[in-house]
Amino acid sequence: MSSFVHKEIILGRFNIIDSAVGWPAFATHDEKLYESTLNKCVRHLEGRYGLRRFLRDGYRTECEDPTKRHYEEEETYKFQGIENQFPAPCP
Repeated sequence: MSSFVHKEIILGRFNIIDSAVGWPAFATHDEKLYESTLNKCVRHLEGRYGLRRFLRDGYRTECEDPTKRHYEEEETYKFQGIENQFPAPCP
């Protein structure tokens, strides 16, 4: 049972990333390019507890300043490595 659940979670993660990689502006018919792009996205965004929305995402972290609407690029370095990870829903 646990291997089945694990497989479903992995498939759910790929479906989420697949929707970004498969977006029409980024669509490609080159299968190798598609696979390498998908694997790169997973490698960079997958964490121990789920997927990051994007790198240096300070949403709901202790370092986040709730009074700020946005951060300049140099300010996002304080979120490096502490991004929130959200569980990927199963399809």
